[in-house]
Amino acid sequence: MRQSVRHSNALPIVLVILLLGMSASVTIDSGDRAELVNDKPVLETHANLTLHFPGSQAGSIYSASTVQASYDHTCAVLDNSSVKCWGEGQVGMLGTGDNNDRRTPTQVLLGYSGGLTTAIEIGQGSGSAGHHTCAMMTDNTLQCWGEDFGGQIGHGGNSGWHTTPFPVAMPAGKSAVQISNGGHHTCAIMDDNSLYCWGENEEGIVGVGESGTDVTTPYPINLPAGRTAVAVSTGWKSTCVILDDGTGMCWGLNGEGQLGDGTTTARDEPTPITILPANSTLVAITTGTLTTCALLDNGSVACWGKNDVGQFGDGTTTSSTSLKYASLPPGRTAISIDLGKYHACSILDDNSSVCWGNNTDGQIGDGTTITRLTPTYVTFPGGHFSTISTGRLHTCGIASNASLYCWGFHEDGQLGLGTSDGVNIRDSDIPAYVDLGHSSPNSTGFASASLGERDHDNDGTVSIFDSTPWVAESCSPGQYLSGLQCIDSSPGYYVPYHGMAEQFECYPGTYQPYTGQSSCMDTSPGHFTDVNGSINQSPCFAGTYQPADGQTSCIDVDRGNYSDAGLAFQIPCPPGTYQPDLGQPTCLDADPGNYVSEPQQFDQTKCSPGTYQPVAGKSSCFSASEGHYAPGFGSADQLACEPGTYAPSSGMDSCHPADPGYYVTGSGAIDQMACPVGSHQPTPASTGCALVDSGHYAPESGTGFQIPCPVGNYQPNTGSEDCIEVDSGHYAPGPAATSQTECDAGSYAPESGLGECLSADPGHHVSDTGSDSQTACSAGFHQPESGAPECLANEIGHYTDESGTAEQIPCSLGTYQSMIGATSCSEADYGFHVPNLGSAGQEPCLLGTYQSSTGQSDCIDAEPGHYVDIREASGSSACGRGYYQPEEGQTECIDADPGNHVPSTGSPSQTPCERGTFQEMGAQAECTDSQPGYYVSTSGAEFQTACSAGTYQDTVGKMSCKEADVDHFVAASAATNQEMCKGDSTQPKRGQSSCIEIDTSPVIAMGAAAAAAVIVLILVYTQSQKKEAPKSRKRIDTDLGHLGDQKRKPRKKRPSKGKRRKRPQDGKRRKRPPSKD
Repeated sequence: MRQSVRHSNALPIVLVILLLGMSASVTIDSGDRAELVNDKPVLETHANLTLHFPGSQAGSIYSASTVQASYDHTCAVLDNSSVKCWGEGQVGMLGTGDNNDRRTPTQVLLGYSGGLTTAIEIGQGSGSAGHHTCAMMTDNTLQCWGEDFGGQIGHGGNSGWHTTPFPVAMPAGKSAVQISNGGHHTCAIMDDNSLYCWGENEEGIVGVGESGTDVTTPYPINLPAGRTAVAVSTGWKSTCVILDDGTGMCWGLNGEGQLGDGTTTARDEPTPITILPANSTLVAITTGTLTTCALLDNGSVACWGKNDVGQFGDGTTTSSTSLKYASLPPGRTAISIDLGKYHACSILDDNSSVCWGNNTDGQIGDGTTITRLTPTYVTFPGGHFSTISTGRLHTCGIASNASLYCWGFHEDGQLGLGTSDGVNIRDSDIPAYVDLGHSSPNSTGFASASLGERDHDNDGTVSIFDSTPWVAESCSPGQYLSGLQCIDSSPGYYVPYHGMAEQFECYPGTYQPYTGQSSCMDTSPGHFTDVNGSINQSPCFAGTYQPADGQTSCIDVDRGNYSDAGLAFQIPCPPGTYQPDLGQPTCLDADPGNYVSEPQQFDQTKCSPGTYQPVAGKSSCFSASEGHYAPGFGSADQLACEPGTYAPSSGMDSCHPADPGYYVTGSGAIDQMACPVGSHQPTPASTGCALVDSGHYAPESGTGFQIPCPVGNYQPNTGSEDCIEVDSGHYAPGPAATSQTECDAGSYAPESGLGECLSADPGHHVSDTGSDSQTACSAGFHQPESGAPECLANEIGHYTDESGTAEQIPCSLGTYQSMIGATSCSEADYGFHVPNLGSAGQEPCLLGTYQSSTGQSDCIDAEPGHYVDIREASGSSACGRGYYQPEEGQTECIDADPGNHVPSTGSPSQTPCERGTFQEMGAQAECTDSQPGYYVSTSGAEFQTACSAGTYQDTVGKMSCKEADVDHFVAASAATNQEMCKGDSTQPKRGQSSCIEIDTSPVIAMGAAAAAAVIVLILVYTQSQKKEAPKSRKRIDTDLGHLGDQKRKPRKKRPSKGKRRKRPQDGKRRKRPPSKD
């Protein structure tokens, strides 16, 4: 779509544009312009000629508006009261049944969804009118079509759109006298001059005192007390109304000050227009998108709000929240005003037409597309317009001859001109004739537009300026003045006095069936009227009555009573009937199952339990017969006792259920039957008995519950009267066993009738199933558990020596058993032992130990002086001579050390060699005597010592050496004898190693004598030594005697202490003593 173009008000630019506009046509060439002028029809006489001053002012109650140039479409009321629309058809805004655009006038489907098909007025929204249209029908109802997202259609919904007219939900008792549809909301003035609005309520544009919630049906607008509406205009998002005192009020969006209260504050309820000049009143008002214009009582045009493209017509583009006057041509005043989205038009007092504002598409109609900042005459040389309507970018007007013209933007077909060549769209910058086609689809006559009346009383003053717009005349009672005639009052109305201009409705309680009456009649008894204007009295409805006359309502009959229509009294309900409610036309028959015994009752009584009543309207109930019952209160019939139940007497409210053990097969029974032997019935109210299950029995008739076979009994069959005792070797755990069960291996039943088998005792077993006894475990076997199917062979190391043993016995210490299932244990052999209980084998005695007995739990350590050098020894061996052992449990003997000997076997210790003896070697059984020429002075000697020179030893085993006697000498060591000094030598001292040479002659004899004496002494001494064995040898004191130097032999190295010597060859293993077995 085209957008409005803002023009500068600089004088040079205006002059250039003006020259350009005057020199060339913008949208229509000269040929087209001539065609449009020639297209003007010849003025003809038609119904409009009966009008005093044809034309209208949009939104005023004093004239019917018959053309609407809207957003991008146009609608008009034709002279036959039909409506045609053309232009953009989206969202059904043309009312033609679809969403298609129409480039020529197309019939609107009035009455499609109900209502009349003829209209008086088309809704007069401004050029800001949105995508819906409304019409006032000839019966003063309303129909709307198009967009309905905000509830603007007024039928109670707010979704989608309607492509055909839809009746508006009119307020009760009201009819419309004016309709105006805006951007997304609608307003109408009703016949009592009250104002109703509905639709989208954003920014409070509906005027109900709040914003945001859409209003989907006509809603009364709160005007000042005592004031009524005479004109209304709905803009894009604002609404303005003129009151009967000439003041105005506006509400809705106010961003540009378009509400005329001097502010830019949005309002959600009617707010007074405060910017009017003093002593000025409004006669017409029109709202655009963000601009409002008004026609004042002096014929001037004033505007306020937005003025960006000259909407004010004051020669500027300056917006204002204050009132600004349009610059009408000199000496001229306006008689109508209409405001589009960005331009406005007026009809002047000389019937000429002017427009101003945006002109980008030729909508001013001056033959140019130059925006006009002041009112500019519309180029229409062939006549004048009676009414003009401004749209968004186009304008339409109805000429005084009822022909229709449009000019401006035609892209969507809103001018109704079709197309110039079928392809290109033809705009028009001067009024172009619109062919309205035929009056109706089946008519051959051409249609013309309808025109409203602008001067009702024909006094030469346009009605909107006339303080007394209606004709005044004196009429008789029963008549009133309407137009220029006295009209009889209608039925339901009256006119009480002369010279009245209106008729009055009959008040409630009165009515008037005739015309031309000066009073109304009171209603008669049994009748009423409850609304104004009643033509006839209404009979009291059935269920009401009225004993008085002149009443507005009837009285509801009391409970327990009724009445027919038109009665002056109420009637009591007879017995068998009742009435619980007020105001009922009839009494209710007592329902089946109920009764009413007295008249004038307001409730029925339910038949008591055990009684019934099958017929309605009765005054008593029947007792239920035998075999039947009537349950609870209000039974309508007696019921036969169902199978499984019975009734032994009459008047019962329920049947007895058959007892457990009993049954009833059919319905209507008066007694129950017992279940036979072998059957049972545990459930009450049963129709038969059941055979007892297997495992159960029923010994008597009338058994309610089958009896489970007790422990130790069973029954495999159904329908039994007793149970079977189980055999020995079997059991029945019960209750309700269906068979006997063999005792499992490990258990037995020694007698019949047992409920469980006995577990085999410890030491016993039962190997087979179905056993009636247990078996003792044999010797060599045991069983610690009860209930075992077999005995356990004794483990190795254990035995049992008698039957029935529960626990195996571990072999005692010193005994063992290597086989399972043993009845005894074996004693340990010689050289063996058994140290633990329950041993599976004997253990050999280790080295150093032996055992000489059987059946022993430990081995004996070899005694000191003994050893054991083999395993499994039955005895110890004595250490041989030359060997010893001081400790127990040894595997060998110790060699006797050098200087020691062990003279006997089994010795725990070695013995040191005595003095005079020695032992150079180890492991010797005896010591060696020192040799002649030698001696051993200490015990434990390892070697002998040679006698030093001057001493000798001629005997073995001596502890010391002998000194050489006087006159003797021993020249070398280790001498076994002494030598006598020879010749002339002598030695006066003992223990000398040589003699001294002497003069021998005088002493020879003395020497001989001395020698003899010495020999004697030696012999005596020697003899005494052989006879005396010394008890012990002591170390020779070197200070005693002259024994010479005692030199030792080199000593052999002794083995380390504790080192074991080689075992003597005779330390062999002893043979085991033969077994005593």
